[in-house]
Amino acid sequence: PGGLLAPNVGLQRVPSASATLLRVAKADIPPTSAASVSAPTGDPLQTSSGVSQKPTAAFSPRPVTYAVPPTHESSTCAFPSAHISVAGQKFSLPGPALSSMERAIHLADSYRQMLCPGKVFRMVSDESLTSRFERLSAVFAPAKAEADAMADANGFTISDAVLNRDRDLLRSLGSIDELVHHFATIHKKSGINGKRVTEWLSDDPNFLKLWSIAENGAEIDVDPSFSRHRRKTPLRAMQKRLMPVYRKHAHKMWASGKGLLLRLTDLDETTIASLHLGNDCHWTPKPLCPLGRFLVDCSNAGAGSLPLNSPEAKRLGIERYQKVTLPTLLEV
Repeated sequence: PGGLLAPNVGLQRVPSASATLLRVAKADIPPTSAASVSAPTGDPLQTSSGVSQKPTAAFSPRPVTYAVPPTHESSTCAFPSAHISVAGQKFSLPGPALSSMERAIHLADSYRQMLCPGKVFRMVSDESLTSRFERLSAVFAPAKAEADAMADANGFTISDAVLNRDRDLLRSLGSIDELVHHFATIHKKSGINGKRVTEWLSDDPNFLKLWSIAENGAEIDVDPSFSRHRRKTPLRAMQKRLMPVYRKHAHKMWASGKGLLLRLTDLDETTIASLHLGNDCHWTPKPLCPLGRFLVDCSNAGAGSLPLNSPEAKRLGIERYQKVTLPTLLEV
């Protein structure tokens, strides 16, 4: 029944957090460096296979005697190890083990020494990686994750006292803009502000832009065809199931000064028309946090409506604040 607004973004809804999926891409070995692999017969330590083509200069792995560290399950392998030779250097690849997780770790370590010579990566032990995989599988199992979130929310409701605070402030200040400015002023006293940006970042090439964000807030670009609108579609099934969870997240944002909580019935039609209330709330599991992660879906809208996020809005945002390019795992 209440609208959730962010003090620092004027008339927009709370900015959304994004769930990030890290993908590890397969290393593509150039055709000129492909090595032929043959299954060993007899004693694996006396078996080796030849190289089909000479590798390029960029592909020069460091020689190793045995690429796979022995483990307590080494003797349980169903088949002996295979060996390959690259540019005259021999590498050992493990045979199938009873533990698929163990085999994956061993293969990763073997190829690491071939593809990333000289680089040292901390390898997680079989036991810790397996237990972590099982734990995260349980965390991200939808039914269990939702049950844990509902148990944490425990039928949470938002009190009248909470909803009345922002309503009374709105009536005394006269407008949503003034209400947002009121809380932004409070944040500036202990948080980022123009004075601190000047002190710490005066030599930064983007100083004026950073100062403007600190003093006036970030500007959110939207498609020229975008228009604020109210909800036009029914609540999503997840919203209906997890309503207490959403309420508790909204209250946490409110309590930390990151949002305003207002009843729509406490707003006049002119104020409502000035707000965009058409975004859906969403939720996703979060490791080690039963309540999960609260999201606002700014990329979808009802039929015939343009969402906040759009290709044109993205282009304008990049033009205003520059493109964000995240580093790869190896660069980090």
